Amino acid sequence: MIPIKRKLVRDILRYTFFLSLFFWILINIYIGYQYVWTTSAQVNTKWGTFVEGIFGNTSYLPYLRNDVQSNFYQGLLFNSCLKPSYDKNSTAYIPDLCTITTKDDQNYIISLNKWFIRSDGTPVSLEDIYFTYNDILRGNIWGLSSLSQYSTIALVKDVNTTLKVTFTTKSPDNILFFTNYILPQHILANTELNDYKSLFAFKPVYTNCANLVSQSNDEYSLVFNLVNCNQSNLNFYQVKNAISFEWLKTSIENWGQSIIDAYIGDETLDGYVAKKILTNQLITVFFNTHSDKLRVRGRRVLGGLIKHNFYSSGYEEYFKKNDDGLFDVFQSTWAGVKDLLNREYSDNLITKSDLIDMNVQILPKAITLRWENQKLVYFIDTWAALPTEFTFDTPYDKITLEYAGKTYTPKHFVKWGKSWWYTFGASEKNFGTGLNKYSIYGYEKNKKIFIASLDIYNVIPGIQTETAGAAPVKFTVVYYSNYINDFVVTRLQQIFDDADIGTNFVFEKITTPQELQWRLMVGNYDLLINTVDMGLKKDLTKLFSTDKSEVNPSQYQNQKLITLLKQYIAADDKAKKKPLAEINAIYSKDMPLVVLGKEYLNINVKPNIMEKFFATWNTVEIDEYNRRYYIYKQLKLVTNIHIDGKKIWSFENLSKFLTEAIR
Repeated sequence: MIPIKRKLVRDILRYTFFLSLFFWILINIYIGYQYVWTTSAQVNTKWGTFVEGIFGNTSYLPYLRNDVQSNFYQGLLFNSCLKPSYDKNSTAYIPDLCTITTKDDQNYIISLNKWFIRSDGTPVSLEDIYFTYNDILRGNIWGLSSLSQYSTIALVKDVNTTLKVTFTTKSPDNILFFTNYILPQHILANTELNDYKSLFAFKPVYTNCANLVSQSNDEYSLVFNLVNCNQSNLNFYQVKNAISFEWLKTSIENWGQSIIDAYIGDETLDGYVAKKILTNQLITVFFNTHSDKLRVRGRRVLGGLIKHNFYSSGYEEYFKKNDDGLFDVFQSTWAGVKDLLNREYSDNLITKSDLIDMNVQILPKAITLRWENQKLVYFIDTWAALPTEFTFDTPYDKITLEYAGKTYTPKHFVKWGKSWWYTFGASEKNFGTGLNKYSIYGYEKNKKIFIASLDIYNVIPGIQTETAGAAPVKFTVVYYSNYINDFVVTRLQQIFDDADIGTNFVFEKITTPQELQWRLMVGNYDLLINTVDMGLKKDLTKLFSTDKSEVNPSQYQNQKLITLLKQYIAADDKAKKKPLAEINAIYSKDMPLVVLGKEYLNINVKPNIMEKFFATWNTVEIDEYNRRYYIYKQLKLVTNIHIDGKKIWSFENLSKFLTEAIR
């Protein structure tokens, strides 16, 4: 047995003791740190500057620009009667300068909230609101085209306490009028537009908590001082005009970084991470309802083909699929789409079933013409001659009917009479195969007046002379080239090729807004891929109220549909079902467009900003309209720890902490 020296044993024990003590101290420090951390509170410190990068111009003066970003910057300086309040996925409008009441969404009573003082020390008055609404907006004293929409509103002052605003139509969207910013009457009355742009811009008189920081070292930046804005944890909000994406990209490559914290763009540069946000732009395929080649049955079959085959994969990167059920009912199963498209375009190949599906009726025995410039469409499916009586509200000296370059006079017409007879049919000389086009004219004192066009399809069995072997019809698809529309085009080409109709479509790329505007004006397209800017109104009523192709590329109008859409928008979730069913019934029958979804934008953000703020996006739906509001209100760049001694020395807190730690 080898003896162990007593000193060695003592050294080993001493080493073990101090090593254990060391680890015990470390563990207690860690536990103590965790305990202090969990019992302390994180306190946000109002500090720091957020820098937003933009490409292009903006304005902090109301009404010079009304884009989304300009409206936000203007709202940092100026107040409105109502301001938007964002709560999760909804937007409400709450009182700001005013209290507003209405009983019918058409007549509004405005009373002033008294506690607002302008930066020059003057209080906001009802005269300021009347001046803004009556002179700047309704009267459009500065001649701004964007304000012409307000020319029909009416305003009445009730002594000095209230103001009544009346709109021409009832609509819940009228409430948005009161989000226009109020300007000072005592400063801007009798002020020319150039003075507003220069003198007032140099020293604006504002009502909100922010103010502009005077600075000369960066002519491409606007800096808003938010020190007095209690709702924000930021000290400054800087808007940096990066001029162009290439300029930003080059500056980062040269300098390795940028002061810009976030920018919108398809490409994510080094030092940034991307996140998608929703816009109110609806990606839409429009069918030109005035196209001679694309008729209603063709629109139905293409609508069903596109909608049922588009969402196989990949679209999630570009837009959010429309999921509210609106415009989402399709009658067609797209069976026999190739033959249908070619047959429908040829007037000699069109069948009786095609016409019935297009709501064309058989030629009646009597037709009443109640006004001029009418368009009538019917069909004949029998060999028998069909005498038809035409009746007018207005008497004429003479009536003529023109067909194939020849003029015919109807029988049994009496001068200054209001009715006459005409016979149509296969046995008549002025009736051929396919589509027969007639023009009806009346004469008053030798003045020739166009009364109506009359189209009659000949679908008598055995009459059609053409065959389905005719050359395929070519449909022109126009699109403005960007990364989303290019994706839509690729998917449509694949869908059409799979259905063996790829050769029927010619896709024409548009690269400038001016060229797109020209194509829309002349109507030189059969299909058009474009976006519908819903703005804050989020409805399509105005789209169907005009046939101007620049606004409504489908040129489809339907007053009944507009009425139903208004009911749908105003209704709660339970009451939406009935108007939704009626809307989709009309839509599926006429098929003027196919809504693919709501467009995404890429916002590119520095990682530290993403970590500090964008985690909150799990609880709200951030979009292009509210993202700056959330940054302004919720971004916290600096956080301090507040140690509460009472909580630390509480035995209850310590016991609870140790119990949870042991678990």
